[in-house]
Amino acid sequence: MGGTESKEPAKPRTGPNVYLNVYTNGDGKSPNVPGFGIYHSGMQIFNTEYTFAGGDFDGCGIQEQTPKATPSGSQWIYSQTIDLGPSDLSEAEVRSVLANIRSDFPARKYDLLGRNCNHFTEILATRLNVNKSYPSWVNRAAKWGGSFKGGGVDPVALEKRRIEDQKYKAAAAEKEKSLLKQKQSTLKAEPPMEADGVVEVQINCPNGTKTKRRFLNTDTIQDVMNFAISFDLTIEAAKFWLRINMPRTIFDKPKQTLKEAGFTQRENLFIEKKR
Repeated sequence: MGGTESKEPAKPRTGPNVYLNVYTNGDGKSPNVPGFGIYHSGMQIFNTEYTFAGGDFDGCGIQEQTPKATPSGSQWIYSQTIDLGPSDLSEAEVRSVLANIRSDFPARKYDLLGRNCNHFTEILATRLNVNKSYPSWVNRAAKWGGSFKGGGVDPVALEKRRIEDQKYKAAAAEKEKSLLKQKQSTLKAEPPMEADGVVEVQINCPNGTKTKRRFLNTDTIQDVMNFAISFDLTIEAAKFWLRINMPRTIFDKPKQTLKEAGFTQRENLFIEKKR
């Protein structure tokens, strides 16, 4: 039996409610039965409906309109509203999503099968992390058509993959932060600037960061090495020495005090991998 994986508690859903407004074609040729028709949709938030349409012009294709109103110049007729529930984002975060999504939907990129109004509303629902699942039947015709046409990747699937990758990277960064914090908690206390025998050390880490800390000249090379590995997990504890470049000197005696090693008031150190 495998172990159970702990999950973070769900965020409270105190954000605005999100509604999906669905339209049928007014030409009478599309059946008004979920899953067996061609539909247009818009997302209603803050008493405004957002939808996506194409056009032969530069700029964003996302349009704002009165909820449940027939889009200008179209044959679409309002059919029903689906309550997707509240977002777990704050009102400010929701407005940020609405602002940022505009650059992802230029009018010229509209494609009936590959990037239409329903792709837009499903991606928007995904970014808003709504409480209920987006109804798959709304865009089923386009997805079926796209699969028969071949050669394209569902933008909704790409969006969900992007969000999962984002969550994975955030979790990995949080884990690294926790490990570093744990290592840093074992370090000796940093002496004040006015203490006798203070040495200010800068470590140039392999991950590209630079970090500074004060030591006493009675501290050891090992103390400085412990400091280095507490700020960059790519530094392997038993596989490196410290060095200065001018003159090039490698400090390979961890028990030496900084005074014995010839450290001055300030030292600029680099990581030297053991060979």
